[in-house]
Formats: sequence, C-alpha cells, structure tokens
Amino acid sequence: MRVCTPTEFLAAGHIERRKLVLAQIEATPEAHRQGIWLLDSACGTHACIAGWAALLAGADPDWDEDSRRAHQVWTDQGRANVPLYAQGLLGLTPGETDDLFWEASASTAVEKLRAYCE
Repeated sequence: MRVCTPTEFLAAGHIERRKLVLAQIEATPEAHRQGIWLLDSACGTHACIAGWAALLAGADPDWDEDSRRAHQVWTDQGRANVPLYAQGLLGLTPGETDDLFWEASASTAVEKLRAYCE
C-alpha cells in the first residue's frame, strides 16, 4: 500500500514530501528497515527513509539479483544513488541527510523525520 501516487508525491513541496514518507512508514511500519536502502523479500518491499522517498517518487530499484537489495534506482533522468536522490527529493541539508539516512535506529530516524516535517 502506498500513501500517494508518484505524481502526487512529485507535485508536493519538500516538507509535504517528508510528511508523505512519514505517513508511508507509519502506515506500513513492518516495511521500514532503516539499515538498508531497499530490500525485495518474500514479505514485500522494505525500505529506509531514503528508499521510501525514492519509491514514492516512482523510481524503479536497480535490484541486485543475488541479494535482492538496491543501492541505486532508475529515474526519468537515469540511474541515481538512493541517498543522493532522496536528499534532493526531500530538500535536505547534508547534516539533515546524515541524521536521517545514516541513523542506525529506526525509531530515532522516524522521530528525526517527524521533527524535520515542522
């Protein structure tokens, strides 16, 4: 279940996009895995904050066939690194990016995302 279409996500401003990523994580907490960018498993797709931003924007993961993980995605502009692509989508500073994308604890990362939505 996705909380919005890619068109809706891309039409939103940076703060609204952050809120949509937060809504996605809150709607499907079992699919939030902060330790990986993207993972395709038998239970569905799992993603961190950056991965969810990329997925909500309509990017297609460039899956590694063996691990079923993705560190890059395909966008309308070509192949992109997940954290760099998400940083631009969410309008994050380098410091905010470090706080959100490199945070080991899922709950702490979600709380920081919530704070960056204000």
